[in-house]
Amino acid sequence: MADISTYPLATPKATDLVLGTQTNALGTNHTKSFTVGSIADKVPALSLGYTSLVQLLTQTSTNAPVATEVYNNTGQTFTWSYVSTGIYRVTSTGTPFTVNKTVVFVNNGNANDLISSNISWWRVSDTIIEVRPSSDDWMVDGSFEIKIYN
Repeated sequence: MADISTYPLATPKATDLVLGTQTNALGTNHTKSFTVGSIADKVPALSLGYTSLVQLLTQTSTNAPVATEVYNNTGQTFTWSYVSTGIYRVTSTGTPFTVNKTVVFVNNGNANDLISSNISWWRVSDTIIEVRPSSDDWMVDGSFEIKIYN
């Protein structure tokens, strides 16, 4: 019998094979080979039912927020812009912000205590979300998350 701890570690490619058991409609088990890619394709169906973008944001003066991306499994690229006093936009390269399926969570992080933490957001279109704090200079390492439900 082989000692599994002696096999070298590797990073699989989508075309690599994994040995597994497939159960047919009658409940009979059959040993089969599956590609890593075919298994990975099934993961979204088994997931939480949403994709998300998580960023840490800092905003000063009349500058667009500076984003540090923590997590992004949306397949999109996002860009921040300054619109006017207290109005900022995040724009997607695609159209992920579906009506009634997009939720935003935002706070002002470590910003000055005198700055109001009353921040609202709205879905402008399938490509744009607006964030509206009460003023400029509103966020230091604030957390920002968009969840897009299937």
